[in-house]
Amino acid sequence: MQPTPGLVAILAYDGLCTFEFGIAVEIFGLARPEFDFPWYEHRIAAVDQGPMRAMGGIQVLADGGMELLEDARTIIIPGWRDRSAPVPEALIAALR
Repeated sequence: MQPTPGLVAILAYDGLCTFEFGIAVEIFGLARPEFDFPWYEHRIAAVDQGPMRAMGGIQVLADGGMELLEDARTIIIPGWRDRSAPVPEALIAALR
């Protein structure tokens, strides 16, 4: 049996860019029964506390917080909310 490719954590945050997020979910979050090898496990990891609204007003619910990054083999950061918006220190620490 082949080893699994591991956990992919996709970050979600208030002001999320839906295009990049959607691509990541499409690639890693959908079941792939047509493949005869193990596919990725994925989780949505919240950067921000409380309700998160993506561009266009879509509300995003996460599977957990940044603690999910600890077990992730791959971490996807969709395009940040604004290039002038500071990255939270807690996120920087979790990525390190």
